[in-house]
This record gives sequence, structure tokens and C-alpha cells, in this order.
Amino acid sequence: MAAASSLAICPIRSEIWAVISAGNHELAAQYAYIDACLDHSGNSIYAEQFMAAMESEAFFESDIMRLIDCGMRYVPEDCRLRKCMDTVISMYNQGADWTETRQTVLSRYSHPDFTNAVQNMGFILIALLYGQGDMRKTINTALKCGYDADCTCASAGAVVGIIKGRSGLTEDVRELINDRFVIGIDIKRSSDKISRLAEDSLADAMKSPNYMLEVVDAPYKAERPENFSGLQCEYFSKEGLELALQNIVPIRWRLYGPFFEQLEQPIDERYPSPHGECSVLPDLVCMVNNNVSLERDYIADKTAAAVIAESFDDFIDADKYFTLEGQMCCYAKTYIEAPDNMKVWLVIGNNDGFLVEVNDKCVLKKDEIRLWTPYNNFTCAELKKGINEISVKLLRRTERLEFSIGFRRYVGCHWHRSRWHTDLRFC
Repeated sequence: MAAASSLAICPIRSEIWAVISAGNHELAAQYAYIDACLDHSGNSIYAEQFMAAMESEAFFESDIMRLIDCGMRYVPEDCRLRKCMDTVISMYNQGADWTETRQTVLSRYSHPDFTNAVQNMGFILIALLYGQGDMRKTINTALKCGYDADCTCASAGAVVGIIKGRSGLTEDVRELINDRFVIGIDIKRSSDKISRLAEDSLADAMKSPNYMLEVVDAPYKAERPENFSGLQCEYFSKEGLELALQNIVPIRWRLYGPFFEQLEQPIDERYPSPHGECSVLPDLVCMVNNNVSLERDYIADKTAAAVIAESFDDFIDADKYFTLEGQMCCYAKTYIEAPDNMKVWLVIGNNDGFLVEVNDKCVLKKDEIRLWTPYNNFTCAELKKGINEISVKLLRRTERLEFSIGFRRYVGCHWHRSRWHTDLRFC
């Protein structure tokens, strides 16, 4: 799937790494990095590492600021997430009201995607700092900040919950929780009790290489399994991930282009000529601008010589290969082998106009300039058993081109509730 650069989905997965790495923030951050790299990048990875490190230390440290300092080790000083966090901490230390701090986060770091990691991590810090260790106050503050509130409430509440433990929560909170959780995805468990989930998590923790873990009050016998070898972090760094990618077959896109035309625009006769009377030169704006259009077929024969672009995710990085400045058009083509005739969801992320064809049939066309998010557009398409041609026409009318295309299963429900295809082979 497309690597979502700043979504707040993956930090919500940090708790499991904290639990199996209790007291070992370095190990927790390593696991979080591996997990986050599956479907996120940039600030989202830093956010999950931050949360995992902070939560792992929360088993032994109750001071919120010390926990935040621990997590900050994994957030680069020059990234947008770190600047947002520093802003929240600074305003809290200066005595600003939480609503004022929230507004500053939105004014400086907001994003139209309500799941964006930067603004939501700012809200988690607001909840933790202004919640002052009280579970209800912490969760309510996160909730009132809005945006991706199910994630922010859960993450902030998890930190307080780890610090206090069940015995440290007030009776009204314990009654509200009622030792029960609800799974909203298609996963079956033998028990919906939080206590049973804690036992299962502890069992996994005993299989991890976290030798700092010592179980002293478990309701059942918790020991490391015989012949224990431990869970190993094989690719826990950027260099390690790059090494792993060498063993993965990338998606091969054939790129054709770039194509462009001179902008044609008549001189406005209401004003003096920019070149002098009787000049046949075009208007000045035409002399400094190219033009492209979805309506014009710039290349009738798309089997001409192509640049081969390799991708390990759903992005088509045309700018890497076409480095000219100004407006341009290019075509990208790949082939997919389907195991059977099937209908699929096409999920598109775009910041400019595009046209998608499946087996020479147009399935989606949008002439627009937008902020890229991975879910800007979508449609259904029919794949035949065997080889299918996927062709995309792309426009770039701004400073850069951002385009991604992913395939989800069609099972009669909305694409947001379906899984990504893993049985399609690109060739």
C-alpha cells in the first residue's frame, strides 16, 4: 500500500511494543520502527517510536516530563513533529491554557487530514501535560482537542494506565472499563477481557529479547519458554531496511515523456504590447510557461522507448526521472497478473490531474489540483484472469508531482472496510 507520510494510524500500535519491552525503550523503539515502516514514513514513524519508548519507560517512571524526554530521543530536532511537540511543551511551561495551546497547534501545524500525525501527537502531549496524571481529565482533554480522537484518547490514556495500573485507577473508571474491550476489525479472540489480553501480552513479552523484564505479580505462572531464542530485530534501522529491500521485487513502471506544449494565450488588447507595435511575439506569460492538458493525447503509441521506474510502494515517482521545470505530462504503464476474474478497488492519491486506464478502458479521470493524501479518489475496476495493463496519464502543473495507486479487495463493502490485495503480481 502507499506509505502514508504523516497519518496518525501507526502510533496507536505502539502499546504492544511497549508492553513486550517494558523498561527497555531502545528495544521498544526498534520494534516500533519495524512496524511503522510497513505502511508509514517520516513523522508517523517518529511518532510511533516516541510513543513506544515513552510507554515502555512508564512501567518504571511516573513523571510525565521525564517520559516525554525519553520519547524525544527518537524524534529528530529538525522535523515538523518535533517542532510541534516543542511548541506544546513551551506553552505549557509558560502557563498557557490548554485551549490556547490547541489553537496554536492548529494555526502552525494543522493538516486537512484529520488523522495527520503531527497535529494529533500535539494533542496527545496536551492531554498528558494538562491531564496531570488523572485518567478522566487526560482522556477528556484529548477528546475535546478533536480530530483523530479515538487514537489520541487511547494513546494518552495508555500512558496514564501504564503508570497507574488497574489498582491505581479510581473505582468509577474501573467500573466504566468493566474489564472488557471491543474489537472493531475482523479478528476473533477466545476472550474479550482486558485482563486476558494482558496475560497474552505478557506471554509474548516473555518471548522477546527484553532481559530487563521481571514478572513479580502475574496471576499465573509466567516464564520464558524452553529453548528460548527470542524475537530478533533484524531490520531496525534505515540501513537495515534498505538492505531488506534488496530482496524484494519492486513494482516496475514504464514511464513515457515528458510532454508539454507552449502556453497559448492572446495578448490583452486593452493594454500596450509588451514587445512593441507590430511584434508577432506571443504574450510574455506564454514565454515563461508551458501548458498540459488531460484532453490532449501527447503520445499515441505508448509502446515507444520508456524509462523504467522501480517502486517499493504505490508511489509513481515521476519527478525522479523527469527533472525539467514547469508544467509537463507523462504516462506510466505496468502490468498486473490476476489469479482470476475479479473486481477491485483502485485507491488514488493525487495532487494534480490524472487519467487511469485498465486494459485500455478509462476507469477514472480527474482534472484537479489538490493536496496529496493517499485516499483522494477511488473507483472500481474489472481485472481479467491473467495479464492486465494498467496505464496512467499524469499532469504536473505545480512544483512537484505526487501520485499513488493501490488495489483493495472488492467484497461488496466500501474500500475503507476492505483489505489490500496481496495476491496480485506486478510484471
